[in-house]
Amino acid sequence: MDLANFRDLFFFPQYFAIFVIPVFFREDFRYDQGRKSGSSVLRGSSGAVRKGTRADGEWHGRATFTASDGEVTEENWDRGRKI
Repeated sequence: MDLANFRDLFFFPQYFAIFVIPVFFREDFRYDQGRKSGSSVLRGSSGAVRKGTRADGEWHGRATFTASDGEVTEENWDRGRKI
């Protein structure tokens, strides 16, 4: 499939557009009753890594974020909000 035909699949005149944005990350986590819970590791394509805990699908508690340049930041989360 060439790019012109690919574009036609995702654009609808005058109504709306669907943008396909590739997201390159990997997340290791556990499910508990259909929600992400417990220890979790999120790795981005840039090399950045966040290690922490999830509760009801949201980051919660202490986490460590390591940027792609190696800088380490300690984080505190409360139900998905960084505090």
